[in-house]
Amino acid sequence: MERRVYEDIEIRSLEDGRKVITGYAIVFNKESRDLGGFTEVIKPEAMEGANVSDVVALFNHDPNIVLGRTEKTLKLLIDDNWVRYEIEPPNTSQANDLMESIARGDIRGSSFGFTIRSNGDKWTKPQTENGLWKRDVTGFDKIYDVSPVVFPAYEATDTSLAKRSLGMEKDKIEREFEKAQQDKAVEEARKSLKFKRLKLDLLKYKEE
Repeated sequence: MERRVYEDIEIRSLEDGRKVITGYAIVFNKESRDLGGFTEVIKPEAMEGANVSDVVALFNHDPNIVLGRTEKTLKLLIDDNWVRYEIEPPNTSQANDLMESIARGDIRGSSFGFTIRSNGDKWTKPQTENGLWKRDVTGFDKIYDVSPVVFPAYEATDTSLAKRSLGMEKDKIEREFEKAQQDKAVEEARKSLKFKRLKLDLLKYKEE
């Protein structure tokens, strides 16, 4: 599972007086910061076909602190620009303390956990030697959770799968380059052999 973080979360009052925790789980078409040798852009089509049938709202991605769950106490609101969530938290001391901390601005991070489906991302090689690779995410496999978090920062484990995918892409490009070089060498050898045969044929013709 991978995770990404946005610094956008708040407490909102609904018309019936209930309070919800709301934030942006995903922002489309926005380039991330350097995630460790690459930047990332999540495309709107990434949500098409994604499994969102059982998404949980957690605090700090902790499965022991459940704040809500689709479809009853967690809503995912999707449009062309973002995926926003609304959590109707339980009346527990942990949830009430969390809402107080969010209202005070002590907790302002929002994160989501996901996996990418096969062929659900595309890598673009940098144009400069020290440039960053770019990853376009075009297909989620499953969204697992959305979570208010204390530290809105990317941990090494959050991008480990993406880095593995990048390594595979680099290996693929290197193999393709090596094959192209081999094919070029073979073609040049064929041309050289053909030229030598022509020279021999000409010599034989002159001798005759």
